Amino acid sequence: MRTTWRLALTTIALATAYYLLGAFVFGRLPWVSIPSWWSVAWPSKHAAVIAWFDALNIIGSFAAAFPIAVVVTVFVRQYKYWVSLIAAGGIATFGIVSSYVDYPPVVSGTGAVDWWLDSSIQFVALCTAPALLVWLCHRLPPNYRWSGP
Repeated sequence: MRTTWRLALTTIALATAYYLLGAFVFGRLPWVSIPSWWSVAWPSKHAAVIAWFDALNIIGSFAAAFPIAVVVTVFVRQYKYWVSLIAAGGIATFGIVSSYVDYPPVVSGTGAVDWWLDSSIQFVALCTAPALLVWLCHRLPPNYRWSGP
């Protein structure tokens, strides 16, 4: 029973940290300015904007998830992937629902499709980034060469 409470509190703490790190990282990404080289690489300006937002969502998700994945890898002994998925899934759900309330999608036209596409990509990126980075931390070879100062 003690492990269950510790695991639950760890998951809540990691979810809170992931939310705060995400707010910090996403607030500093260049949402307003799209680089000229990015715009040239896409067939239309509309496609370039959508792809830019999706790329920033993925980059921000991985940047915010990196410290969480390191903490999970080092401190959580059991259920590492479940802890990271539950913490990230709660935050991703909260983020999508709050963005739906703040910015409701357009009822018809391409605006609804764009909103659905961006929300889906953001949800998947936010949910899977910590678990993927935990998996990557386990797959990296250990470095025992450093002997200290």
